[in-house]
Amino acid sequence: MSERERCLECLRPAAHCLCGAISPIDHRTEIVIVQHPRERAHPFNTARIAERCLRRSRILVDRGGRLKTDTKLPEQLAGFGLLYPGADARDLSTLSKDEMPKGLVVIDGTWHHARAMYRDIAVLRDLPKFSLPQGEVSGFKIRRQPFEYCLSTLEAIHAALRLTEPDTRGLGSLLAPFEAMQKMQLARHQEPSPRMRRRPRSERGPELPAAFRERFESLVVVYGELTPRTCEEMKRSSEDRPLLTVAAERPATGERMMVVLDHDHLAEGGWSFFRLDRRGGGSTSSQAEMAKAWGAFQRPGDVLATWNAGTAQQWQKTFGGQTRPLVLKAIYCNHRSQRGTLDEVVGSEGLLTATEREHNQTQRTRTEERLANAVAVATLLHGLARSSAAD
Repeated sequence: MSERERCLECLRPAAHCLCGAISPIDHRTEIVIVQHPRERAHPFNTARIAERCLRRSRILVDRGGRLKTDTKLPEQLAGFGLLYPGADARDLSTLSKDEMPKGLVVIDGTWHHARAMYRDIAVLRDLPKFSLPQGEVSGFKIRRQPFEYCLSTLEAIHAALRLTEPDTRGLGSLLAPFEAMQKMQLARHQEPSPRMRRRPRSERGPELPAAFRERFESLVVVYGELTPRTCEEMKRSSEDRPLLTVAAERPATGERMMVVLDHDHLAEGGWSFFRLDRRGGGSTSSQAEMAKAWGAFQRPGDVLATWNAGTAQQWQKTFGGQTRPLVLKAIYCNHRSQRGTLDEVVGSEGLLTATEREHNQTQRTRTEERLANAVAVATLLHGLARSSAAD
């Protein structure tokens, strides 16, 4: 509800689905991707593409640092090598066929995160290290790399497989979804947008609504997500989808509520995407009960706020109400004269500590994490409104 419809196979917005460019590859070298939890939700993460393309691959997410204490991991990675640069790393291009490792472990994260995981996960340090030959250059145009030779996870895996099994059919197609993703994103940035036009401050009207100064105790930040559909389901039907989750919090008091529609029907991708309990624990039995729970939480005189306009529209459509919720994104961007996603705003403003963000990403559902971020923005706007009034 609060974002564009997504394909739960490639986790991309439905309008930018990559499934059509993905061709499964039958390869011999097993690939294990050890992923930092912050990479899981990154819109340009390439490990998801690798997992979809490579039949003998899997992703291990280091949620809460669990891989540090996983006693089964050394046995699972027996015979594997770590694709990681270093003075003691052997160049894959110099190995004979008999010297090739059974499988490769690739760390997925920023270079800072990769070094931290290598330092903290002992089994990674114990694996023999392998590197790619010099001269490899990244083609990543939509995500900043420290140096041109720093490859994305998918590019590194592609380069490694070309060396370990050059005879495998279809390896050339591994980068096709990667290039498709970049092409769509670059085309999107070239489209003119009226929102990019900077307006003089005198044209913008009130900087912050009075609710952030005078009625903050009545402010309720709401968030919800629609029941997902696959790309094929979206093509077959244009019917509205019911809400899957409904969550709300009063920033002034910390009171919070969240309900989840019965979600036993979710496909495998849905469980991990929404981070929901696979057993359906805590779910409601009907949409009517979801509406009842929201009605019990709401109070007369509440001022509702959502992160974006899509959420505001859907919330009003589902639960009614005479007044449309405030849109935090528009209020923040007008006040700061800049744009950004919810995650980017929380990060650039330093609204949550690294520990808090890590906890939200690993220990909470996706809905709870997004609500916490929106509440942080609302609290920031409250502080700015009070400071402005004092001046």
